Amino acid sequence: MFKQYIMEIKIQSYHTSNLPSEFTTENYSVVLWKGSCVFSVYDINYSYSGYNILFLSPYQKAKLVSESDETIHVLF
Repeated sequence: MFKQYIMEIKIQSYHTSNLPSEFTTENYSVVLWKGSCVFSVYDINYSYSGYNILFLSPYQKAKLVSESDETIHVLF
C-alpha cells in the first residue's frame, strides 16, 4: 500500500529593497522576477534583463543587487 505525502508549496512576494544582502533556503526554491540588475550565486555574478527564473538548491547562497525596487516572487 502506498502512503500519500502532501507537499505544501508557498509563493511569497518581496521587494528587492527588503531582501537580506545574502539569502539561503533549506529547500529547493524558484525565484521569478522582471527587471535588470545583477545577482550572484556562490559569489559568481550574473547580469540579467527582462523576465528571469532562478532555481536554487538547498542551502545555496544567493545575492540580488537591484538599482530599482522590483518585486520578486519566491516559490518554496
